[in-house]
Amino acid sequence: MDGFTATKKIREQEKYKDLVIIALTAHAMKEHRNKTLAAGCTDYLSKPVNREKLGQMLKKYLKESPAPAVKPEKEAIQSEEDEIMAELTQFFIEDLGTRMKQFLTDVEKQNQDEVVRFGHSLKGTGGSYGFPEFSKIGAAIEEAGKAGKWDSIGPLKDKLVKAYDGLDGGS
Repeated sequence: MDGFTATKKIREQEKYKDLVIIALTAHAMKEHRNKTLAAGCTDYLSKPVNREKLGQMLKKYLKESPAPAVKPEKEAIQSEEDEIMAELTQFFIEDLGTRMKQFLTDVEKQNQDEVVRFGHSLKGTGGSYGFPEFSKIGAAIEEAGKAGKWDSIGPLKDKLVKAYDGLDGGS
């Protein structure tokens, strides 16, 4: 699933219709910005991320609103954030299981473009969801795929399957 599709899926859920979603993309062209916003993102930053621009954007969207009559307790806010992250992490794990099935088929058929695309996506999403091992495997798959090194992709595929099976939600 790409970022456009993920954003649309998030926006389909009533509880996330007003959630701030800032896309990080390697594309800086105006038409890509328009496509990103049309998909439902609140805004976007191009990679590599400039710390100053990121700080400005965070201030823009996370600005403090007028204080409510009763401020929520810090623990309650943290709990809500933990619940959201747990939900997103579970979504990542389930989606990865589905994507891996297609990846295994693409490896078998030596579909280079799709193998590279999968590796690139895993490289980014793995790190974003707190799975650096998946990110490393994704980067190696992307690199091997670009070079057409199918003898290297086989062991990486096995390493990915093993890592996924080691997750609580795996298989």
